[in-house]
Amino acid sequence: MTNMSVKPNRYRVTDHQIEQDLAWCESAWKPRTVGSKVVQVIDVGAGEPLVFIPVFTGSEFMYGPLIRHLSRRFRTLLYRRRESITAPISLADRVEELRDLLDAHQLRSVHLSAHSDGAMVAIAFAAQYPDRVRSLSLYCVADVYRIPPQPFMQAYLKLMERYPLDKLVPDSVLKRLLAYYGSSDSGFTWKQIGAQTSKITSFAKFFKYSMLPLLLDYDGQKLAPRVTCPVTLIHHGSKDRILRMEQMEALAERFPNCGELQVIPGGGHMFPYCAPEEVLPLLDGFYDGYYRVRDAVPAIVTLSDPHIWDYEHVGRKAANLAHLAKQQLPVPPAFCITAAALAGEWSASFEQQLRFHYDQLLSQTSGAAVAVRSSSALEDMGEASFAGQYETVLNVTGWEQLLEAVRHCLASYWTDRAVAYRKRAQVENGQVHMGILVQTMVQPVASGILFTRDPRAASHVRHMVVNAVWGLGEAGVSGTITPDEYTLDSASHRVVAASIAEKSFKLVSVFGGGVAEQQLLPDEAKAPVLQPMQLAQLAKIGQQLEGYWSCPQDIEWAYDGKQILLLQARPITTMQNKWSYDHRIDGYHIRWGAVMEWGKTPISSMTASILQGISFNKGLDPIGVYLSPQLYRLYDGYLYSPVRVKRTWRWINTPFRLWKSYRQLHQSFGQQVDAYLAKLKPMQVLDLRKCSTEQLVHAIRSLSRTVGDAFATIVIPYLGICMVSELLLARYYRWLANGREPAGHIGLLQGFMNKSLEADYAYWQLATTITQSESLMEILEHSDEPIERLGTTPEGQKFLASLTQVLQEHGHRLQDLDITCATAKDDPAGVVQLLRTLAKASTSNPIAEIAKRAEEREQLLNHMRLVARNHPIKGRWFETAYQLAAKYTVIRENRPFYLGLGWQRLRELLIELGERCKREGRLREAEHIFSVTLEELSTAVASSALSDIAQSRSEQWNLRRTMAIADEINPPGWRRYAAAAAARARQRSVSANTHHADLVGTPGSPGITTGKVRIVKELADFSAVHAGDVIVTTSTTPAWTVLFGVASAIITDVGGALSHAAIVAREYRIPAVLGTGNATSVLKNGQQVRIDGSTGHIFVLAEERAL
Repeated sequence: MTNMSVKPNRYRVTDHQIEQDLAWCESAWKPRTVGSKVVQVIDVGAGEPLVFIPVFTGSEFMYGPLIRHLSRRFRTLLYRRRESITAPISLADRVEELRDLLDAHQLRSVHLSAHSDGAMVAIAFAAQYPDRVRSLSLYCVADVYRIPPQPFMQAYLKLMERYPLDKLVPDSVLKRLLAYYGSSDSGFTWKQIGAQTSKITSFAKFFKYSMLPLLLDYDGQKLAPRVTCPVTLIHHGSKDRILRMEQMEALAERFPNCGELQVIPGGGHMFPYCAPEEVLPLLDGFYDGYYRVRDAVPAIVTLSDPHIWDYEHVGRKAANLAHLAKQQLPVPPAFCITAAALAGEWSASFEQQLRFHYDQLLSQTSGAAVAVRSSSALEDMGEASFAGQYETVLNVTGWEQLLEAVRHCLASYWTDRAVAYRKRAQVENGQVHMGILVQTMVQPVASGILFTRDPRAASHVRHMVVNAVWGLGEAGVSGTITPDEYTLDSASHRVVAASIAEKSFKLVSVFGGGVAEQQLLPDEAKAPVLQPMQLAQLAKIGQQLEGYWSCPQDIEWAYDGKQILLLQARPITTMQNKWSYDHRIDGYHIRWGAVMEWGKTPISSMTASILQGISFNKGLDPIGVYLSPQLYRLYDGYLYSPVRVKRTWRWINTPFRLWKSYRQLHQSFGQQVDAYLAKLKPMQVLDLRKCSTEQLVHAIRSLSRTVGDAFATIVIPYLGICMVSELLLARYYRWLANGREPAGHIGLLQGFMNKSLEADYAYWQLATTITQSESLMEILEHSDEPIERLGTTPEGQKFLASLTQVLQEHGHRLQDLDITCATAKDDPAGVVQLLRTLAKASTSNPIAEIAKRAEEREQLLNHMRLVARNHPIKGRWFETAYQLAAKYTVIRENRPFYLGLGWQRLRELLIELGERCKREGRLREAEHIFSVTLEELSTAVASSALSDIAQSRSEQWNLRRTMAIADEINPPGWRRYAAAAAARARQRSVSANTHHADLVGTPGSPGITTGKVRIVKELADFSAVHAGDVIVTTSTTPAWTVLFGVASAIITDVGGALSHAAIVAREYRIPAVLGTGNATSVLKNGQQVRIDGSTGHIFVLAEERAL
């Protein structure tokens, strides 16, 4: 390197300084495991975390002065970014790389500081994960992630004149760009660098003076407005033909929460290294201001206040509304009362501030009425959406009405229903996480909702859906009026389909406050609410918002006769997500929950560490199956398995070992269960109150090994064998029946007693006790705390004793594989409510029903034995196939019962340990013990070092429950082709046979019925099921069988004719449709549906159709 100290220049760095910084950097690197890779990280200082993103690999030493200074205030991390000359690394890859780094260090939210193209990574990350970024400090923002390859440059130049940039520029990094940088760490030899540089001379010139500014404008305009945290942007005043000053100024203006562009006199593109003495004061001033503003949250903020971007203070609804206003979209004026003000005392000073902002709002709107709405920081989170949990007060007129409405809205946060909902979602901590939005009331001609993507359709279908009603939109949202539904083509905005409902009334504001129903005239009731021009305007707004947020949107709107106003916008989290692609994962992977009953929820840290200790090959080797050593992996917290096999010559013996296992494996099941129960017995009789903490930790580790061995021996090997046994019987049956009755073999496998049916019978006996007792029914019908009331009467005490016994014997049945999932034993109050439902439904005796099924089975079996005798060649192996399928059918249902015995006991031990850690201040909540691994238990009980990490993991687990997760990752071409062919075949089936059924799945149990939808996702939802409901769920396990006696039908997202739901539905003689893919997203509670279990068709009845 040339000696840069020859000519005096304050922006030049000496060789000695460079050598010092290189040495410091090399000595500070520490290897850290991030995902499946080892990353070099510098981690210095203490305090709030700050991550520095360098310009490119090899330049890290240049940020030594900044890192050392920032580490005085922050825990500062600098990481060596991944580079590749064999595969493209896109901006999205860089964002996920940063996310993995934060996850590996258990960092919930961080400050980001970044330079050049690293700054674009920071911007993209803050736009995609706004909850995880506290602030941004950026230097010379550049964008090098969308560069067209050289051979196509001329074609691109011509096409750019006619098409938008995002249609032309691939999301990749040109390999030769590393040579352009000239980095010795790029992987190129100097000879290669010289050759490549000569080839790209013209490209480099174009890139410098033309392409880079275009890219920066494109990405800056798209991403910067979505960055809500405080931002400082620093540039240099020296000559820079690549990153012009006016571009940096324009970029600074696009950030919602950024001051003026900060400029230092010189230093060139590398000024953070050449001029640290001028940069550091600017950084200090920025962070000082950040903490002053953060620590002084006002009681009330307007849509233009900087605090409006912080959803923790104002809630997501208010923050999203500020985004709409920032885009100059029509939004009714509003202000928001912050969570800090609502958590404090209701003082005279607060009332004065509220009166001031209310008067200002009235002056802007000529005294218009207002709507008072909750704005929770926890809402719009997928499964934990909090929809309908908090109150909204419409058409508030006058100061006294406003005070009453605000108090009413705040009180709704503390209702028993809302607190219980937050506890079930594991987000209740006794603090207020809600703002209250006071917004000018629109007096609309029409209102409704716009979905920028049809949530019922596959991801490749580009349709928008508009719901519209006359008057206020609350009538349509609540389902009291069936709205008009318009389906629009996303590209042309043309109306593809329209369903005009007959609307009986509309909701209108009344003088003096409040709302009322107003009957519609016959012509108005049947008239379409919207015309093509208004639909086109809505589509244009929806397209703008979807582009702004880069994801489909659910938009609440109102039309006042002159213009469309936006009341709310939020992401659609229920879109069907069949597959995705990710460079972090090698090969094709399938999610467990997409193909089996278990794995529906994300996996906690404790469960992951338990699974890690299981030898899956212990269960697979005996049946001759040799899979990859890594049988599963976690992706975004969910279980996936690679679709690949282990290359070994032993596969030659697999057909023989599989056949042998099919014939003999059932003989060892009883012995394996007995051995497991013998190991389990000491743990079941263990008195937890007398155990020391050390003994408890030892018991947890020992029991986890016992449960893991049981999973490997009594669950894993039978997964395939049970399915094979039924498939072989089905084939044999069709062969003997000459192809008639394709599903006729099902009758041969019904009427067998198993552990699930024993539990159902025990619950039925309890429900019968309630039915026969007026006093018990009266308590359950009219008491908010039925268990406490039952304990006050002799009859109730006797009933509770019976309930305790039943839960002791059967209450451990698993809901899902994760140890965090509660069982019936954990929730006796929920079981009591379910028993009340069973009692009111007067369900039949399951033992008697099983006896009937057994008689029918014997009749069919005798017939098939006769057929087999008449066809000695065909029928030779029928009896063997039948007997084996019958045995494996029982084993299939009993496996989870036995596994659950140990799993539930392990859960009880962990909860006891969590309670102790909470009492001693080691953990904030007892449930956080599930966010600790087996290896970390000793640390967890000895100190509070894991308290923050456990809380962070718990919050991340809850966040992952709300994410749209892909069923398949990196599917190969043949899989995509097969899926497309299956979708076309299914569509042809719908068109030919169903007259446009709303959903199609796999027939699981025959029959046609009509009923109301009840979506059930977990144990807490069981008590909401009523007699005759159509249960809609992801999939079922044996713990769900008690619901089958109440339900009129079953619909699942996942599964087929051999799944648990199908088998049990056939036993209970109710229709079942399995494997719909997205029924839990498409169908809504209360909708009236008709299902045909013979064809797999589901219809939403017109009079109940709603989104």
